[in-house]
Amino acid sequence: MVFAFDETTGALAWVETQTGIAGAAEVAFSSGGTRAYVAGTNGVAAFSRDSGSGALTSLGATVGTPTT
Repeated sequence: MVFAFDETTGALAWVETQTGIAGAAEVAFSSGGTRAYVAGTNGVAAFSRDSGSGALTSLGATVGTPTT
């Protein structure tokens, strides 16, 4: 799920839902905030991030079989 964060009030607002990475647990942003990288139990996905709305556009993913 993607949320916008209001820096003045601290409120979160739903923007959209992205799918494809199971168990997404880690998120990192590029230094300029224009890219988001999401790691989960079955892979890593990269997204372009709209700085105005927070909306994400998929740039691709590497998805595999989880290992133990």
